[in-house]
Amino acid sequence: MSLYLKLRKYFTIKQITRGLLIAISSSMAIYLDYLFNIVNPFINTIFGLLALYYILKSESKVWFWSAFYRYILVLVDKFKL
Repeated sequence: MSLYLKLRKYFTIKQITRGLLIAISSSMAIYLDYLFNIVNPFINTIFGLLALYYILKSESKVWFWSAFYRYILVLVDKFKL
């Protein structure tokens, strides 16, 4: 049995994608400031609330992927990769 079929019963592409989108929206304030020099508390609040809403609405498998991608985004920001 291939690795894809083994992982497929635990995670779906939809869950992985949702985790990535939640991680991006929760880190959006950092990247808007870093990449585009946009510092706007209203926009940061909107993205933060959207991330909180979607993470509370989703299931625990999406939480895993969100934390995984958020950790990768923090490492990229920390080490300027």
